[in-house]
Amino acid sequence: MKTTDFFKYIAVLLIFVESFSCKKWENAELFTENGIVKYISGPDTCDDYMILIKQEKSDLMLYYKPNNLPENFKEDNLYVNVKFSISEKKHNCGFGGYVSVIYIIKIQKQ
Repeated sequence: MKTTDFFKYIAVLLIFVESFSCKKWENAELFTENGIVKYISGPDTCDDYMILIKQEKSDLMLYYKPNNLPENFKEDNLYVNVKFSISEKKHNCGFGGYVSVIYIIKIQKQ
């Protein structure tokens, strides 16, 4: 197999994988919630912005790791309304455990 053919094969394979992975987000259940953007610092692997969302009928706040938080929303203690889908992926926060990764569809400041 020629090197050129090999790279063409890899390119086609990557395009196929990428298009398949986007379908997961398209078919995912969507949620719209109020939340708080928080910067979680620390010695562990979290060290990033998270969105805290209060669970319905509970005082429990869950952390979510947005995979596409816009730069202008990277502000600690920012109250937001966010429409998102939850990925099957998890983000390792070290001592904090694993948190679900979300894909933001729409976000606005409150």
